[in-house]
Amino acid sequence: MARRKRFVQNTIAIVYDFDGTLSPQPMQEYTVLPTIGVKPKEFWAEVSEESKDTVSESMLVYMRLLLQKAKEAKIHVGRKDLIGMGKSIKYFPGVERWFSRINRFVHKEGKGRVKIKHYIVSAGLRERCWKRGRESLSERFVCAAGQ
Repeated sequence: MARRKRFVQNTIAIVYDFDGTLSPQPMQEYTVLPTIGVKPKEFWAEVSEESKDTVSESMLVYMRLLLQKAKEAKIHVGRKDLIGMGKSIKYFPGVERWFSRINRFVHKEGKGRVKIKHYIVSAGLRERCWKRGRESLSERFVCAAGQ
């Protein structure tokens, strides 16, 4: 009988959804919506209604509506603005320490032979994602909207 080659994997990937996993509310409620003066409850109700009425994907409706409302408010929302807004995001307790803690744990238990990579699933732009603790995040972001 032929001897099978042993498959050894030395990388762990952890994938996080941002809203509801790392942060209690959608990041837009901490960032863009207050900046353009839109109440979150009303905004999400409008997104939901338009999605149903037009049989459209809610993610695309919310992105379009966000840009429309920013334009109506005459507020420019660019890359630098989004990075600055990211500082106001509130996270679940322990999130900001999680990445470095789990990285140390894996390094210790894996005796330095196991790598860990963290990915955040976000339908928004990379700039709106968490910037604190960024050294712990893998450079690639997995985006639900195909970015």
